[in-house]
Amino acid sequence: MTLRNGRIIKYENLVIAAGQKQNAQSIKGFDEAWADVDNPFYTNQDHSSWKASTAKGYRVHYNFNGGPAFFYIPPGNFYGELENYNFLISKAMWDQQANAGKLSWETSSFTVINPNKTFCSHFKKVDDYLKNACYENNINIETDLTLVEVRKVLYE
Repeated sequence: MTLRNGRIIKYENLVIAAGQKQNAQSIKGFDEAWADVDNPFYTNQDHSSWKASTAKGYRVHYNFNGGPAFFYIPPGNFYGELENYNFLISKAMWDQQANAGKLSWETSSFTVINPNKTFCSHFKKVDDYLKNACYENNINIETDLTLVEVRKVLYE
């Protein structure tokens, strides 16, 4: 993925928490990566081209086997913004998989990329809670970054 400042990040799994007003057209390559049912790029909605039996959304939790994982939050705090911030659920499920030997946190990392200064501009207590929860769960937070491009993972 490419951020507005030119930084390119390779990912094992990428989750886009799109929020209430999804604007996939503003991110180059978003739709192509999202539509590909085998690509490890996830969002909280199903793509319109998928069959009803496509369960890609559930794979974000069960197909992560380690490496760098990124969870991107869209820019602009908005009312109801927390409903799709499920990165703590992802971390809890991945911790269970680590306990079962499926992945190792020694060789993995989890980063939330937040283009905003806060997780929640409307409720300071919730913002503080999420920041503390990330700290306690070894989830890195990077702020003031905007996603501008997603490239499909190409398998060799």
